[in-house]
This record gives sequence, C-alpha cells and structure tokens, in this order.
Amino acid sequence: MITKAAIGPLTQGTIFSCALAEDYVDCVVHGLIITARCDVTNDKVDVYNYIPIVKFDDWLVREGVRALAGRTSRSAMGEMRNTLTQLGLAASILTTTPHNEVFRIIFDADDASSKISSKREQFVKHARRYEAAGKCMQPVPPIAAANALLTLEKAEAGKLVKELCSNAIAEAYYLPGVGPQEERAGYVALLREIRHIPRGLAKAVANGLDRPSYAALQATDSRCGDRLYIPDDDFAWPTGLLQSPFIEHLMQRLTLLFSRIGVSDVNEATVKRLQNRIPAPSGDE
Repeated sequence: MITKAAIGPLTQGTIFSCALAEDYVDCVVHGLIITARCDVTNDKVDVYNYIPIVKFDDWLVREGVRALAGRTSRSAMGEMRNTLTQLGLAASILTTTPHNEVFRIIFDADDASSKISSKREQFVKHARRYEAAGKCMQPVPPIAAANALLTLEKAEAGKLVKELCSNAIAEAYYLPGVGPQEERAGYVALLREIRHIPRGLAKAVANGLDRPSYAALQATDSRCGDRLYIPDDDFAWPTGLLQSPFIEHLMQRLTLLFSRIGVSDVNEATVKRLQNRIPAPSGDE
C-alpha cells in the first residue's frame, strides 16, 4: 500500500513529515500531496496542495470523540424522551427545560409516585451519557473528558473505528502507516483540511530539510513562513508513497466529499401517496 518514496521529487501520493493540521498542535503530523502528477512533473504549479495525516490515537481523542459525542448526545436525548413518554409525560419538555431541571421536578420530587421512581435510574443513566457527550463538543476536548466518553461508550466507539477502517466516514481516510513496512496503530488522513506549501519549499522538502535550513528559507521567502513545524532533532522529508489504486481511491473520496450536493427530501405526504399506488396482493393467490 505504501512504498519507499524517492528522495528528490514530490508527486501525488507522496507522504512527507513535519506538516501542520488545524487542531493538532504539538502532535506529529504528516502531509500527503494531492496535486496532480502532471502539474508537478511539468512544474506548472506555484503551490503543492496536501492533506494532513495524523496518528490514529490523536484523531480518536479529537475528531473521533467529537463524532462520538454527537451520536451519544442524540441517542441519550432520545432515551430520556422515551423514558418520559413511557411515564405518560410530554417528552417535549426537554426542548424547553434543561434535563437536570426536568429530573429535579419529576424524578427527585418528594411526592414522586412509585412508577416514576422506577424509571429514575433509567433517566439518570442517559442524563450522564448526555452530560459526558457535552464535555467533548469543543474542537480539542479535554483528554480526561475524551477518555471518559470513550470508556462510557466503548461499544459505539468500536463501531466508529470500524466505520473509519471501512471508509464509511466521509472526512477521514485510514492509513496503516506513513512509510513502508510500518506496523503501528495507524494514521488518519484528514480529507476536509486541504493545505498547501510553496513550490520552492516543496522542492526543499523533497531533498530533506532541517530546521536551520528551513529558517534560512523563510528569511529569503516570506511565503514559506509557518508552513511546517520542524523540531530541532527532526527534518522534513518524504517518508513514503501511497501506491495505486489507493491514491486514486483516496482522491475519489476527496472529490466526492466536496462535490456532494444536498437537496430537500420528498415530503412524507408524497411518499405515502406513492406507496398507496402499489397494487395490493390479490386474495386468490
């Protein structure tokens, strides 16, 4: 899937080190070149576009947890509404009143009936899920809150990981590594975050670029500033090349992500009317 990258040229599918990603400060980030091969070969472009690649573990406690939080929040709210419905109460109260206030009024009242008391733990369970999800909605969730939600929703988190590996998450693409024969926990390409580096910087990276050389390059070309993060003990260089047909598959996923068009659903009345046009089974068959 990923082979050794040649030192010298960068091309579509080349993975390089010391890249940047929006919500991954202080994380190891690689970049994957997506600029067309012909444009690179013929030197037609002034910038090379790339998408960031981050470690799976870093993705999981950021974008993964945010996706999990959204699912958990919707599920928990639905379960709290179901609990109220089972008690013959209006679930719509949760749209106007915070869930903790609903608990205080209905379940924590001194005169709560035995029927209501029997549903108390059920409501509390899903209220805790809802609260845990709410702590993970920010761009970079606190690590303690992220780990708590992953533990609480382990089964659903497992489904999310399976979706990632099955390419069922539109904005993410799973990669086993960033170089040949690399056996690690894996990486995730962030399809929604397209970045670029100037041509001169890209060519310098293609041959290996250390921190002092990068500083010198920034001094002569202001466009190169804040395009990479090269630690003192590291250097930016091509670490691997994503092979065919995987690079084409990734590019197809990337294209579909940005070319999707959403339209309104056909209204329910029309659906029912069309369903009613289906012939009913005859009685003699």
